[in-house]
Amino acid sequence: SNPTPVDALKKRIEQMRDGAGHDIALATFGTPPKPDYWQALEDLGYDDVALMLPTLPTDETLRILDDHAKLVAQYRG
Repeated sequence: SNPTPVDALKKRIEQMRDGAGHDIALATFGTPPKPDYWQALEDLGYDDVALMLPTLPTDETLRILDDHAKLVAQYRG
């Protein structure tokens, strides 16, 4: 999956905040397992980021969840 470019997100978020006249809560789902992208989202003010988890057989899904857990633990430091 190709995530939305950060510059495009920043522009859209600014438009939403300007239209609302105040800060807004931000959340995303289907986010790729890319810590650099997570950092960019955090810098933009996202509160919630849900990772992409494809529909696969159980064993493969559990392996991906384990991989995601390791990445998240590294990201959180």
